[in-house]
Amino acid sequence: MCACKEGYNTGKESTTCVPLLSQTEWAVLESLTAAWGGFDGNGTWKSGIPCEKMNNVICDDANQIVALDVSWQGIWGNIPDAITGLESLSVLNLEGNYFTGTLPKALGSLLSLVSLSVSNNYFYADTLPKTMCDASALDMIAISLQGNCFNSSAMPCDLTHTQRQNCSAFCGLSPPSTVPCDGHGYCHLVDGNATCACKKGYGHGDNSSTCVNVLPKSEWLALDALRVAWGGFNGSGTWNESFSCVQMLHVKCNEYNHIEKLNVSGLNISGFIPSSIEGLSHLTLLNVSNNAIAGPIPDSISCLTKLRILDLSHNQLSGALPSGLNSLLGLNSSLGVNNSQGLSPKGLLALNVSHNYLYSSSLNATTCNSSAQLLSLHNNCFNSSAMPCNLTHTQRPREKCSAFCHLSPPSTPPCPGHGYCYWKGGEGLGKATCACGSDSNRGGTLETCDGLPPDLEWAALEALTKAWGGFNGNGTWTSVSACARMKHITCDADNHIISLLSNGSQVVGSIPALIGNLIHLTALNLTGSQFRGSLPTTIGRLTNLVQWEFGDNMFKGQIPDGVCNMTKLTKLNISHNTFAGSIPDCLSNLTKLSILDMNDNRMTGQLLPNLKALKKLTYMDLSNNRFSGSLPSRLTSLKALRTLKLDNNKLSGALAPLPKNVRFSARYNYLSRANSVTCKKGYLENNCFLDKKRVCPKLPRRPMNGRLKSSI
Repeated sequence: MCACKEGYNTGKESTTCVPLLSQTEWAVLESLTAAWGGFDGNGTWKSGIPCEKMNNVICDDANQIVALDVSWQGIWGNIPDAITGLESLSVLNLEGNYFTGTLPKALGSLLSLVSLSVSNNYFYADTLPKTMCDASALDMIAISLQGNCFNSSAMPCDLTHTQRQNCSAFCGLSPPSTVPCDGHGYCHLVDGNATCACKKGYGHGDNSSTCVNVLPKSEWLALDALRVAWGGFNGSGTWNESFSCVQMLHVKCNEYNHIEKLNVSGLNISGFIPSSIEGLSHLTLLNVSNNAIAGPIPDSISCLTKLRILDLSHNQLSGALPSGLNSLLGLNSSLGVNNSQGLSPKGLLALNVSHNYLYSSSLNATTCNSSAQLLSLHNNCFNSSAMPCNLTHTQRPREKCSAFCHLSPPSTPPCPGHGYCYWKGGEGLGKATCACGSDSNRGGTLETCDGLPPDLEWAALEALTKAWGGFNGNGTWTSVSACARMKHITCDADNHIISLLSNGSQVVGSIPALIGNLIHLTALNLTGSQFRGSLPTTIGRLTNLVQWEFGDNMFKGQIPDGVCNMTKLTKLNISHNTFAGSIPDCLSNLTKLSILDMNDNRMTGQLLPNLKALKKLTYMDLSNNRFSGSLPSRLTSLKALRTLKLDNNKLSGALAPLPKNVRFSARYNYLSRANSVTCKKGYLENNCFLDKKRVCPKLPRRPMNGRLKSSI
């Protein structure tokens, strides 16, 4: 198989390597995709795909794009100036789409252009240079413009092409004066009606005909994390990635479209505050008071350095006041309590965490002397020795604190593991119980929470389920199942999957490439099922494997060289499959290997020449394959070896000396020499011994034939 150098990839023929597009032309295609609503040549405009495999483009022998034909593709958008990066472009066909706007002057920079067709679109003005018009008049360039929205005074090059009659119905287009969709969108048809779609990074404003900026990606991700942590609360459906900030309820943005205020007070929200709230780095006000939000206050809240008001009161928050609050409150101390210099205040002006279940604090003296106008800590579970700033705020009764998941302030947090306490049925009503955080779920009891597998490992389980015909651990492999509750897998203390055992489950399927995400696996046992297909090369990423057992399946293909990275392996069993090819030479890297079983496959080639490196090997079964050549000469160095099976192969030559105490079998081969010691150690029937003295006189021999003689 050919491997291509950097900057090349396989072409239409797998045996050839062709160059990739230049960075300049690839950047142009990316710009076109962004301007054309995501159109990417049906998925073929990708950086690692050579031009000859891309749709809608043609390249010359120098691998430069000379033709771009996206006619009748249903594309919406305009022509970006970046198209001038295609310096060798000679044919540009945009016919039959929903392009609007102006024909850009930049098209005049395409000096190689000989054919331009933009007919049957919604262009309404142009800035084509006079040089293109003159070239058209001289038949040096073919320009087709009919079926657009030019009026007589705006006709490009003073041409007289027939124009559309229904331009005003296209998002209120009134050529050539107005730009549809507020300049940040493009018009397209939905169920026969023209409407505005917004470009990437924009969303609808107060009405559907305008497009304004949407939230930056980092802030949207933080807001979406709140939605998840708060049980699906999403601002009555307005917390949507494609919505502009002005459409979202309970948030307010500044002129640069950053969220400045988040106020969800009194909305009956339950859940917890995720650490990813730090993504809302422009917040000046955060008010989540009068809800049922539980769990600790995350340390990451100290990253919100622009906060002026933080109100977390009247919730069910527990744990400690994070030390990071010192930095937020302390920002004011340098200005003086009364801010006599008239400087703009920095840091928190108000902190209200009253009516919660906080039980310890690390607020320091500087914080206590800050210029915060409001520092409210009453009705928590601080005891006198743990009272922040030596304040005398009234605290909750001891019995109420201890009823909150056996909270014993200030020493122990409730819900050991990964959970937080909350009142089930309302504060003070019913029984306080443990809920689990976003990265955890219910463990074995109501008081414990065990972690979920990390996202990459969960993605691997999803891929396995899909590749294994829906097998999902008897329904336990779900995105909200704690690792401890999943069947056929076990996890370590950090919730990484360390074993996957489906042996005997009669699973039908193949091994997906995403199995390489399970990098913490130490045991992988898929014995006795109906797995088939080749092993993905990504399996070589499982470098922590100690036991690998794939016996009694229908795997085929070669053993990936990546197996040689598994230097912790002690057991490798791939018996009773249809693996082919030779044993990778680098298998001798597996110096901890104790058991090697490749029995009953279609393996070929010679035995490992450096077998002597496997000094811990106790059991090796390579029988029922197609191995040829002679045995390694230094088998005696394998002093730990107790069982060696080589039956039914094509081995020839003299039988090498064997270690002491080994149980040996090499029947049905073409061995030509032996000694009395090896005769006594094992089974050698049906070989081709040529000894005149017949040291193994009672063994039946293979018949001599032409094929055998030539092999000898």
